Amino acid sequence: MTSPDGLQRKPSGARAARIHTAALEAAAALLTEGGLPAASADAIAARAGVSKATLYNHWPSRLAIASEAYSEILRQQVPPADTGSLEDDVLAHVEDFARFYSTPLGQVLTQLLAAALDDEAGSIYFHTYLVEPRRALIGAMYERGVERGEIDPAVPLEDAIDVLLGPLIYRRLVNRTPLTPDGAALLARITLRGLLITPGNPAGTP
Repeated sequence: MTSPDGLQRKPSGARAARIHTAALEAAAALLTEGGLPAASADAIAARAGVSKATLYNHWPSRLAIASEAYSEILRQQVPPADTGSLEDDVLAHVEDFARFYSTPLGQVLTQLLAAALDDEAGSIYFHTYLVEPRRALIGAMYERGVERGEIDPAVPLEDAIDVLLGPLIYRRLVNRTPLTPDGAALLARITLRGLLITPGNPAGTP
């Protein structure tokens, strides 16, 4: 059965909670050691000390497990910034993300994204645990910028997030160009010129 958000309903109880935690820890360790290829359902089950059938009582696929496990890795490796300036927040975030993305562990995100294209049930977990939290993080930066008068509130939040994140994703996944911290910061600065309220751009870009 699935919950209203499309995620599979998890078994309840203390034992189920322990199994869930053990499986996530096992998946995180395997992802760190060898990426998604190492985090097979068999390997996760063996590392967690449970059966593969038990895993599938908690998640619909290994991508679902891996996405939830990787979300904690990403949260720790690329924490939110709150400098008091929208521009500095965004630049710090994209530079940290690009720095992490250049590592073997950061490349696992691409593996998860590729797997999500062929796993409908798992893709819901990818979106819920990896896409939505990043958008929420950028959205919080944006809202703080609006409150400080740095951003025209008429610019829709969702559009602003797409504009900020889109060039980074395009460069790495479509153009297949290395995403360095300096390159990510440059793309962010170019984008921010159309969003920030400045003397030469008093109302941002509609």
